[in-house]
Amino acid sequence: MGAILTRPVSICEMKRFVNTSERIWTVKSTNPAHVSCLFDIKRSINQGFIIYNRTFYFGRRRSSVPLRGVFHTGDPSWMITTTLDRLPYSIESFLYTNWNCSCAVVKVLAINRGRIVYYDLRVRNSSVKFNIDLGCKRQFHWFAGLGKLIYTSKCQRILYVEK
Repeated sequence: MGAILTRPVSICEMKRFVNTSERIWTVKSTNPAHVSCLFDIKRSINQGFIIYNRTFYFGRRRSSVPLRGVFHTGDPSWMITTTLDRLPYSIESFLYTNWNCSCAVVKVLAINRGRIVYYDLRVRNSSVKFNIDLGCKRQFHWFAGLGKLIYTSKCQRILYVEK
């Protein structure tokens, strides 16, 4: 008797994934915006929400947006993000995470941009420097196709040059 194939299940809660002092890089995305070197970095976190900065380059210009992510109490695999003054930004949900919570495939409903949907492959800094989990790469491809590369090793160098 053959195995029944099912959609992968997220084994890591959103709160656990984002509760790190590491940068969380968006490595690949189907986001139509032309950004590069996008990462999130935690500023503070509590039981109900996280405050973080989303930083990216648009051409040669660096931008940083402070965001608030509210964890969903009924489904720990997603959160609603707003600006700090509570303007809707996005709904982000895990489609897949690996066993140690170092990478995730995220479905994003961008409320601030006409409700477009796109997919991200997000990876903690310690994993992006070495080897990105093969399961995360495969699941991103399964959900999103090829996507476009947002992160390259130059992203690490740019951060330290600017300091």
